[in-house]
Amino acid sequence: MQVSEDAARVQISRAVHLWLDEPIDWTRKVRRLRISGWCVAKRGGPLTAIRAQLRGKSFVGYFDRERPEVAAHVNQPDAPRWCGFTLDVQVPFGRGRLELQVSRADGAWKKAYARNVCGPVFVSLAESKQRPETETADMHRRFHSWFDSPLDWSRPVRDLRISGWCVSATGEKITEVRGRLGQKIFPANYGIVRPDVVAALEGKPDALASGFTLDVEVPRTGSELVLEARGVHSYWAPLFKKRLRGAWRSPMRPRELEAVGNYAEWIRRYDALSANDRRQIGQHIAKFQRRPLISVMMPVYNADAKHLRAAIDSVRAQLYPHWELCLVDDASTGAHVRRILSRYAARDPRIRVHFRETNGGIAAASNDALGLTKGEFIALLDHDDVLAPAAL
Repeated sequence: MQVSEDAARVQISRAVHLWLDEPIDWTRKVRRLRISGWCVAKRGGPLTAIRAQLRGKSFVGYFDRERPEVAAHVNQPDAPRWCGFTLDVQVPFGRGRLELQVSRADGAWKKAYARNVCGPVFVSLAESKQRPETETADMHRRFHSWFDSPLDWSRPVRDLRISGWCVSATGEKITEVRGRLGQKIFPANYGIVRPDVVAALEGKPDALASGFTLDVEVPRTGSELVLEARGVHSYWAPLFKKRLRGAWRSPMRPRELEAVGNYAEWIRRYDALSANDRRQIGQHIAKFQRRPLISVMMPVYNADAKHLRAAIDSVRAQLYPHWELCLVDDASTGAHVRRILSRYAARDPRIRVHFRETNGGIAAASNDALGLTKGEFIALLDHDDVLAPAAL
């Protein structure tokens, strides 16, 4: 049955210029209603956000279409080029009042359009097939993006590292990127410098800091990954969707979970050298054709005795023996510093010490240490740090 405009009670705000490209037929009952067109405020600043409300639920839309012809059509030379919008509304069974709302940067929502809509009892087969194709086209229109990893999205994984870059196609600066698996959110590190993207996307001012990385944990049963991005004045918008396959390995035991984020515990579990490791490293070093001298510089000032001894001992414990340790005391006021440095210098001929008469700061002490060096390679070590045995 055809429904007249009067029966649908159509309302259009006088504060905006509005045009709807779709749906062409409002009387056709669909579960997923695609609404697109353009909207421009008659006065004031540009519109930055659009949404629909139906039966107490909000559906976020996007100003993601460039419509350069609108400015001349409405006789507003300053009308924004990106005034075209799209949004999708889930229409439940029965009749309801649909309302389109718009807002500026201040976030205050104003009604732009309203009418009655009616949803079907069941979703048709034709509508269910059309949805994925429409979503993919929307994401390509909103964003320029690329993935460096993973190279194979089909491989089953539990811990997935994702990296790449993303730039908004609408001109709005992206401020955040995240991954979503069901109800779990995985924030990304967005803003990594990508000079290669600048070369590829000339004229995009935000291309330089467009790189991102994130880690997601995929459940064993798999899940749909949704990567989303947003700007300062916009909502989260999907830029990529993919069904992931989870790997069937056992989850971490409680003691392993406690080690996550504990660097010392991680070293103990996974980076400790066995006696056999040390023997093989020594045999490998013995076969070196060249054995360059490595000069380790260490400026010292009022270091804690325990930390200072640990730092020097970590150099002496190096599996690579061809090193020299150049210590410079920057006129420490603690008497223990001179005593410790002198004892180590007397014990090991590879340790050289210089005592400054006046305090000159770390730059002066480092320069003096550099003057002591004779090695082919230079390394800098703080007086309260330690080296791993295979560092050199």
